Amino acid sequence: MHLRDYLDPSLIFTGLTPVDKQTLLDELATRTSGRLPSVAHDALLERLSEREKESSTGVGQGVAIPHCFLEGMEESLCILAQVPQGVAFDAIDEKPVYILFMLLSPPGARMTHLRLLARISRIASREGFLADATEAASPDALFELIVREDHSHAG
Repeated sequence: MHLRDYLDPSLIFTGLTPVDKQTLLDELATRTSGRLPSVAHDALLERLSEREKESSTGVGQGVAIPHCFLEGMEESLCILAQVPQGVAFDAIDEKPVYILFMLLSPPGARMTHLRLLARISRIASREGFLADATEAASPDALFELIVREDHSHAG
């Protein structure tokens, strides 16, 4: 399983400047629903917000992995966002989030969803990943970084 197979380069966003966690989730729901007709903005934002109420998906070290199961999804998809100035996200280490992997899966894809969460965690935990990801100057550069990281974690 490779994360790159679940990334759409048109759903990689750099240079975002949200004022808070909810604004960031709303912006990502808007951008995602604008590119994927099967994804309704309100339904996506509601599912993400429900998941965040359970516990924050800010996993620490500047990374968040908001995720949910969503009706209308045909397959799992990872949306990537870069927030160069950081945003408060109620992360477990209480530090700002700079890189966000938003994982959406159809309700029947639980095993794929869990495997992708594990893969994202491995990629994001590499020392130096956060610095490299926040310095990526464009969506293409961020995509290439993820592809390289994904390849180095093959298996």
